[in-house]
Amino acid sequence: MLTLYIGIGVIIIVLLLAMYLIRRLPLHLLIEMLIYDGTIEVQLRVFFKKIQLYEKSFSKRNDLNNQKLNVENVFNLCKKTTKQLKTVRKQVHHLPKVPKTKVIDFTWHTQIGTSNAAETGLAAGSAWTVKMLGIDVVQKYIKMTKQPNLFVEPAFDEKKFETVLLCMVHTKIGETMEVMKYIKSLKQENNHKGESNHEASN
Repeated sequence: MLTLYIGIGVIIIVLLLAMYLIRRLPLHLLIEMLIYDGTIEVQLRVFFKKIQLYEKSFSKRNDLNNQKLNVENVFNLCKKTTKQLKTVRKQVHHLPKVPKTKVIDFTWHTQIGTSNAAETGLAAGSAWTVKMLGIDVVQKYIKMTKQPNLFVEPAFDEKKFETVLLCMVHTKIGETMEVMKYIKSLKQENNHKGESNHEASN
């Protein structure tokens, strides 16, 4: 009987040790976003060393390129994006920095043009505002090992909106699990608020 208890104890210790070691394993997350010709493509890949463990991608149509590409529509898009970023920052304002997670590469290149030089200049300024706010949100919670590469290239002679974002993140499995758990709880909280507001309106 004593041998059985010792065996169970050893198994439990081994399992706890294995879980501890797994949570400390390093991961690299590669996030790529591409917007072109009215299409948004996003791809997430997870690597351990040079071994790809996971890949997820999706694409959808974006109405911006299907509309008249002028400074008003660009301003509306930037205003909407800025509002979303501020909402995210407000929702996670109490979230502490993730100590072991680091952004090791962040490149965001945008080409924008309305075929009108003055409007293109204003639109490019709005794009810079969105990028600076986005970087501010990221840096509040994740350390960047080097300065992000941000570019806004005005296309003065054509109607064009294209953007490419590349982000490489170094993290640990344990921290990734904690962040996913937090995001899940945040979604559940938002869904609960939505249901409460719906019931109150009825």
